[in-house]
Amino acid sequence: MNTKKTFYLLLATVALTALLLSACGGTVESLTAEATEAPAPDVDEVDGAGDSLHDEHETSSGNVENASTITIIATEFGFEPASIELQAGEPVNIMLVNEGAIDHELQIEDFDFHVHALPGESAMAGFIPEVSGTYEFACLLPGHYEAGMIGDLEVVDEHDD
Repeated sequence: MNTKKTFYLLLATVALTALLLSACGGTVESLTAEATEAPAPDVDEVDGAGDSLHDEHETSSGNVENASTITIIATEFGFEPASIELQAGEPVNIMLVNEGAIDHELQIEDFDFHVHALPGESAMAGFIPEVSGTYEFACLLPGHYEAGMIGDLEVVDEHDD
């Protein structure tokens, strides 16, 4: 009978440990940099040209002066809005507001654009979408894309009519 109790105690411990580990959903990483708060964040400028994978705290570019700002909210596991339209050749800053409990990012690989925000914080970066077309933006942190953190970007050119 003592062996049976030990077996069930061990089984319960393993099940509880598995449940706790799956509930965490993130990775344990050193958080050494802070994202900035709206409305005028000060982000670090990093040359990420050619990189499709970025360090968790890198931003592809700084803010673009005289640009409109689009705010996108990230949660577990989606973006709001999940679809945006931009004008080709017009500079834009994207403010990523992370309302989630874990890190999120927004990447537009076709424009080498990347912005990362820590939980409960915001970060902003800008770019100029030069080529009209339909593109995807996504959170490419492990498991986030697979969980549905994907959005649509439509870049339109008023001269294409």
